[in-house]
Amino acid sequence: GPPERVTAVAATAEALPLLGARTILGRLFTRSEDRPDASRVVVLGHDLWQRAFGGDRTILGRAIHLDGQPFEVIGVLAPGFHVDRAVLAAGYHPDRAELADVHFDRAELYVPVAPNLPFLDQRGAHNLRTVARLRRGVTIEAAQLEASAVAAAIAKANPGESVGRGMRLEPLAETIVGPLARELWILAGAVSVLLLITCANVAGLWLVRTRARQREIAVRTAIGATRRHLLALLAIEALVLLAVASLAAVGVAQVGLRALVVLRAEQLPPGFAPALDWQALGFAVGCALVTALLFGVAPLAGRRLAEGSAALGKPAASAGMRPGARGALVVAEVALAMVLVSGTALLVRSVWQLLRVEPGFAAERVVNFGIQLPAGRYPMPGPDQYPRWPEVVAAYEQLEARVGALPGVDRVALALDHPLEQGWSTQAEIAGRPQPPGHHEEVRVRPVTPGYHEMLRVPLLAGRRLTAADRAGAAPVTLVNAALVRRYFPTGDPLDAAVSFWGRDLRIVGVVGDERFRGLDRDSEPAIYPSLAQLPFATFRILVRSGLPPATLEREVRAAVAEIEPDVALDDVRPLAALLADSYGQRRFLLQLLASFGALALLLAAVGIYGLIAYQVTQRRRELGIHQALGAGRVDLVALAVGEGARLAALGVLLGLLGSMALAPVLASQLFQVRPLDPASLLLAALVLTATTLAAAWLPASRAAGSDPMLALREE
Repeated sequence: GPPERVTAVAATAEALPLLGARTILGRLFTRSEDRPDASRVVVLGHDLWQRAFGGDRTILGRAIHLDGQPFEVIGVLAPGFHVDRAVLAAGYHPDRAELADVHFDRAELYVPVAPNLPFLDQRGAHNLRTVARLRRGVTIEAAQLEASAVAAAIAKANPGESVGRGMRLEPLAETIVGPLARELWILAGAVSVLLLITCANVAGLWLVRTRARQREIAVRTAIGATRRHLLALLAIEALVLLAVASLAAVGVAQVGLRALVVLRAEQLPPGFAPALDWQALGFAVGCALVTALLFGVAPLAGRRLAEGSAALGKPAASAGMRPGARGALVVAEVALAMVLVSGTALLVRSVWQLLRVEPGFAAERVVNFGIQLPAGRYPMPGPDQYPRWPEVVAAYEQLEARVGALPGVDRVALALDHPLEQGWSTQAEIAGRPQPPGHHEEVRVRPVTPGYHEMLRVPLLAGRRLTAADRAGAAPVTLVNAALVRRYFPTGDPLDAAVSFWGRDLRIVGVVGDERFRGLDRDSEPAIYPSLAQLPFATFRILVRSGLPPATLEREVRAAVAEIEPDVALDDVRPLAALLADSYGQRRFLLQLLASFGALALLLAAVGIYGLIAYQVTQRRRELGIHQALGAGRVDLVALAVGEGARLAALGVLLGLLGSMALAPVLASQLFQVRPLDPASLLLAALVLTATTLAAAWLPASRAAGSDPMLALREE
């Protein structure tokens, strides 16, 4: 079949057993197979074995082709391999982002490091991570001291690239789930607030319902029912309602989880598949049971549950819940809803600010194609031949010419990374300005072909752009971005200066505008843009600007690439505009969830407030009738009935504002150019809650004000 791009991990022989990997067929590779001169072997992941090889149990000993080279299959991992969370990850780099890519359980196959990973002899290449298991009784802090000592010894033995660096240990679970941890806590808090609002509704409405049954309870008491019998009756009723509601909730939750996986699967931690397993169901049912008993039965366990024969002589409407309890429930619901709505308002403003940021490039009508030339046909040359790597440079020229000639293609360029990729960085210095020992500022290295910046409409600020003359064998040159000029040339002219790294001096011939590599919410970083022909790589991107539909363009580009390299698989084929939208997708997803929670909180609060105010108006119907009889108009009666609701709303909004201000810093990491205590967002949330509360209070008050006062006066 056609070639396929798969994700691989190159690891030492000790890594997979340490991570908890087990084979269902064959074995893991050994230390003798992890040598540069060893024959090539591979261990398949279970999913790849099933998908690509049909679960063939005779696969062991056979050769499969990876990057154009034969690898002997020596094992298949057992299904459900998930990295042991008790393991530490270490990064020999000061940047946290370098640790965030330790995603072992996303790989589909595993190979030994030494025969397969280039640049192992270069201390400045930080493409290896270390995993380790803590000994029993050893703390992370103690292990960190040892790791720091190891890093210091490396720096002493290898000055230059290693000076000023250190080794940082983190629990592997944090490197995998860490980027989502705060978001998950925010969502858990939002769900908890919704649960509390629902509990307030249940308590209020159940109290109203039970007080309305005061005569029935009194009759049951008079004919011999005990408090235990009455509480059992109420508990059974609550549990029946709980069972019906739980069945409906499970169905809704199942649909919601499927939508979550479909819509945002790429943002979920690796190996994490949310499902309604017995643990989730048990937790949900436990919460529901406690809620039903605590808020449906416990408030009724006081002495006034049944008033015996005295209640038989009272009108049903007079046996109401206490005004203080009723008011407290309204205030609590408004305050809790205020917390959710204010958080949603903050995120709305944050996303709005994010959408106004200029990315520094034009993404419209540009499609990204990932490509990796097979190592079998494009072997890595030695250090002296590497800058000229003729096979790869020839492939660049053929690909640009063939894809650029396709009908409907306006422009094409090659680049090591597309504009929104983090890419890689290295220590560099301005030639003639040696950095002090221990200095480890780095610049992003983004090799491109001529035409890259023109196609993406990145402005030229000074000097010239790359041209076809900047080919392999010519004097090495580079463009730099404005962020690098601000750091290294705050008052001088960068043109004709040289950037030095990897033992080479690249003359600066031009300055271009800044691109936001890590997303719209990240500041531009200093970057250099060497000619890809002078700094070649076998893995790169083809960027195509075209008016063709993306699906049509993909089909044409795949056919064009297959004519040159039939064994090459294109991957990550996506419009640049979609990649740009994904750069703020996590914030947008959080906003969507919180907005839905906020809307639900408003609805629940409105329903609860409406029910309690309606009950209050019913209790005061006789009072309102007297006011009408004495000449009060409809507006006066509505104002009288709504007045208490307004006071409760004001108190609830005030308490909610205090709660929002206390919790706003939790949202700080999700905000962009918006303060956690943004006055406009808090004011908007307060106005929305006040309007909702007043509307919920006005409806029953308006209905009561239009009733016949004589009916209210005669009621007894």
